[in-house]
Amino acid sequence: MMRFMSQSFFWIAFALVVITPLHAADTVQTTPPSEADITKFKLDGDPASERGATWTYESTDTGVDYKLTGTLFKPPGTGPFPAVLLSHGMGNYAQNYGAKLSTEMVKWGLVCIAPNYTYGARARAAGSPGVVDIQNTNIPDNLKRAHKCFDLLASLGYVDMKRVAVHGHSKGAFLTVAIAGAYPDEIRAASHTAGGEQSYNKDLSLKITTPYSIHHGDADTSVRLSADVRFEATLTQNKVEHEMRVYPGMTHLQIPANPVVLERIRAWYMKHGVLAAN
Repeated sequence: MMRFMSQSFFWIAFALVVITPLHAADTVQTTPPSEADITKFKLDGDPASERGATWTYESTDTGVDYKLTGTLFKPPGTGPFPAVLLSHGMGNYAQNYGAKLSTEMVKWGLVCIAPNYTYGARARAAGSPGVVDIQNTNIPDNLKRAHKCFDLLASLGYVDMKRVAVHGHSKGAFLTVAIAGAYPDEIRAASHTAGGEQSYNKDLSLKITTPYSIHHGDADTSVRLSADVRFEATLTQNKVEHEMRVYPGMTHLQIPANPVVLERIRAWYMKHGVLAAN
């Protein structure tokens, strides 16, 4: 009798282990779950083509209304690929700045996504969250836009979300500092041209742990080199791995697509595991 009871108890316990569903907290996620509704992500064109694709995303996610536009480029094949979020400057837009850099960066093997921000030339078309705002970076609304791009990348099915980088120029560089500080665990490496630390992104710059590559021309009269000098001091103080490259005689408009700058950014991404080493 005792032997029969022992065997019965064993099989009951085994059934409970096998049949009882795991709670969400007990499951192992190799890729962060996407909070984007991929059915609302509309592409115009082929991301794997030379011209890439433009996109729209209109959805209400966790109570926030999103009406976004941007560009998407991907390498040929099925992946999984690393990715980069590209952030344009004031008065610029994804279909210009983002598309131009994507044409080069996709050759490195990166999926390149670029949204339109509130301070851009096409902010009205981009919609919510946020309003047209060309005087400051409007951090809260644009952080929502940027992070929704992470959700979109995760929903595509061909992006390795453990190898995501962020990059921006000018106002987009100041925003990239904020993005890196707001989501350090989701970013493998960060870089920017002609940006740095200002009063409105100071708090988030202090939270950065991601390896960061900084590039600034000393003839830049639109964004002074002093902004990146302050930013480097913060990274040094917080023992964040970084590099700062200063380019003699280079202006604000000369630096974002400079081949030397881009090659150094590519090397940074390789060094920190975004791109595979040659």
